[in-house]
Amino acid sequence: DGGLVLLSAPPLQGLSTLSYGFLGRHDAYLQNVRALESQPLITLDGVDTIAYDAEEYPEGYARHLTAVLRRDPDVVLVDPMEEDKETVRTLVETAEPPVIYVPLRAASLGASLQKFMTLAGGDAKAAVKNLKYVVHQRLVRRPCPDCSASINANAALLQKLGLSEEEGAGLVKGLGQVEVKPGRFETCERCQGSGFSGVTGVLEVLKVTDEIRGHLAKSDLKAALVAARRDGKISLQEAAVQAAGEGRTTLEEISRAFAPARKATAAGQEASA
Repeated sequence: DGGLVLLSAPPLQGLSTLSYGFLGRHDAYLQNVRALESQPLITLDGVDTIAYDAEEYPEGYARHLTAVLRRDPDVVLVDPMEEDKETVRTLVETAEPPVIYVPLRAASLGASLQKFMTLAGGDAKAAVKNLKYVVHQRLVRRPCPDCSASINANAALLQKLGLSEEEGAGLVKGLGQVEVKPGRFETCERCQGSGFSGVTGVLEVLKVTDEIRGHLAKSDLKAALVAARRDGKISLQEAAVQAAGEGRTTLEEISRAFAPARKATAAGQEASA
C-alpha cells in the first residue's frame, strides 16, 4: 500500500544514506521507482533519478513533484523537507499517494513528526491521513574488526540492558590494540587505537496504526507515543543496545552517543570572558 514514510535524523547523521537505503529496498525492475532531487548524490540501479528543473518548473519544486506524481510512480523519494510548506502540502493533499519517502532533519522522532505537521499547515488530521511510518536514525561507531574482543556479560549486566543471554551474545569492546606476540601489544593499524572502524545506523520506528493516527490527528503526540509503546515500539536507545548485543556497536559508544548535551557552566563562561 502507498502512503508517506517520514525518514528523519539529526544533522550529519546519515539522512541521505538512510533515504537511499530505503529506496534501494524496492525492486526497481518490478516497480516504477523515482527520486526527485535538487542535487542528486548517487544513482541507484534501475531507479529513475530526476534532477529538479527550475527552468521548466519556475513555480518551484512542488510543481515538478506534482508532474512526477501524475505519472503514476510506485515509489518516490523527495528532497529533504526544511521549510518547504508548499511541497509538504502537495504531499498531504495527494489523494492516493504511492510510497513516498519524506526526509526531514530533526533531533528526534517526535520532533520530526511535529516539524512535518507544522509544515503541513496546522491541519493535523490532513497531515497524518496517509502517514504510514516514521523512522528516526542515529549513527554510532562500529567496533574495529581487527581489535575488538567479546564481553562475557554476566546475568546482572544483561538484565540491566534488557537483553537475554542470546540477544547479548555479540557484545564486544574495541581494544585499540592487537597482540603481535604473546604478551606484546601494538596499536591497531586499522583503527589507529580508537577501537572503532566505520559507522552504522540505529533506527527508531513508529508504525502509524489507526489508533496512533487518531491521537496525532488531535495533535496529541504524547498519547500517540504511549500507544506505540504499548504496541511494542522500542526507543532509539533500546535499538542501540540491541545493536550492541549484535556486535554492531559497543556499550561505550552508546554512552558517548546518547550522553546529554553539555551546557557551558557559569564558571566556564566567566573563564572564557
